[in-house]
Amino acid sequence: MNKRKKAIIIVLLIIGLILASGCLKRPVPEKAVQQIPTSVITIVPDKNETNGTSLSKVKVASVYESIIDGNPIGPNRNIEEVSKMLNDTHTDLVHRGFFRWNPVPESPENISPELITYFAERGNIAPEQIPPLVEKSGYNYEQLSKSIKTIKEKNPNIIFVGAIAAQRINRIERNDKSGKIYGAEDTWGMALDPQKWNIQLNGKPLTKEQFQEMFARSQQWIKPNEQYDWRKADAYFPDITNPEFQEILLSWAEKQVDSGADAIWIDGLPQTALFYRFTKDKKHPMINDLYSASEKIIDGIHNYRTEKKVYVGSWALPFGLVEGLPYLPPTVDFVTKTPTSNEVLNKELDKIKWVNEITYIKNIYNNAPIFVVMDWGGDNLPLFVFSQKLTNEERKNLLKNFDEELEKLGVNFVYPIHGGWMGEGVTILSFGKWKTYDSLAPEFDTYEIIKQLSLNKSINESR
Repeated sequence: MNKRKKAIIIVLLIIGLILASGCLKRPVPEKAVQQIPTSVITIVPDKNETNGTSLSKVKVASVYESIIDGNPIGPNRNIEEVSKMLNDTHTDLVHRGFFRWNPVPESPENISPELITYFAERGNIAPEQIPPLVEKSGYNYEQLSKSIKTIKEKNPNIIFVGAIAAQRINRIERNDKSGKIYGAEDTWGMALDPQKWNIQLNGKPLTKEQFQEMFARSQQWIKPNEQYDWRKADAYFPDITNPEFQEILLSWAEKQVDSGADAIWIDGLPQTALFYRFTKDKKHPMINDLYSASEKIIDGIHNYRTEKKVYVGSWALPFGLVEGLPYLPPTVDFVTKTPTSNEVLNKELDKIKWVNEITYIKNIYNNAPIFVVMDWGGDNLPLFVFSQKLTNEERKNLLKNFDEELEKLGVNFVYPIHGGWMGEGVTILSFGKWKTYDSLAPEFDTYEIIKQLSLNKSINESR
């Protein structure tokens, strides 16, 4: 194997870790198993307790990404139907009720010319088609605000979790608070450059273009045979230590809070553990900078509204890395984990591994609530396997078994009601049309078992 191919493989492996975020799984050392405490759930005062609804009181958590999904990406339910589904499943917390992945317009009538051009180019459609499409899809803050309000009219205590991406900045971007538009030169300036920290690969500097191209290819942001040109790229991996990107990222969170969100989940964090694997140096300046940036971002969201508690969550640290870090992870209010694709395929959790993981997580995150979500976004990730490799009966049994096993460990299994993206290579589509998972789709038929499981939790809680 020549050096160039070896270098590419190494960087792609690193990028794989970045994409996996908290999803990385490692074997449990025998010594670690011997150190399992007799009780996983430790008695620690819950920092999230408030006079109203708190994360610690959540019994039923569900995924509905996104509550405003319309054509051409989803079944185009009206918000009253979505609200009824959340009520019928006794949902206390809706996870990723909105995910800010692409620039979000204020409303169909208020879209900047730059965004109209950008959307038209990406969709290969005429600019005049953009406003009607934005209205039809529901992907705008005006619709989000109205939709959250409708949901809370029926269920005022529900915790609505919005989401932002710390691993993506679009080529044309927007500050959602000020409305400022950033062009390619601006966003490329906020893209991560490994040379900011003199990162080496096989004894040679890893350049910004090399890193960004490899990341873009791993995300399928460019076609396999397409030559990389950052001026035409769809998006970049951002530098979270860049103050201007921090301001933009916070604007995405703040706008969702203004629209009624109670919590913000940050995808792509923590980056410290992942780049620690790259630098292999606890005291490397990059690790310290990434940690400080994560804390600053999380503190910014926490402190945004003094009159309202805003929760912040992220992926938990990948198991096995906590002992290698020189400090604790950023201070979040809740964390998410995912079963592995193999566990989904085998329809069985690795119980010893999960006991270890939950024990470590509760210790280092000060007993913060843990929510287990079947991750998605690409072929062979857990939701892909769940939707494409199992029969309807196997899916129902898996939901029941995972729910029971995780509840024994004091962890919430998040029911997949609607969303996310099952993968590009899927052949079993929701309602025969969409690559977005939906529990009511006859191809999957999991909504009724979710209703049964959630009802059991609700009844048990009321006793």
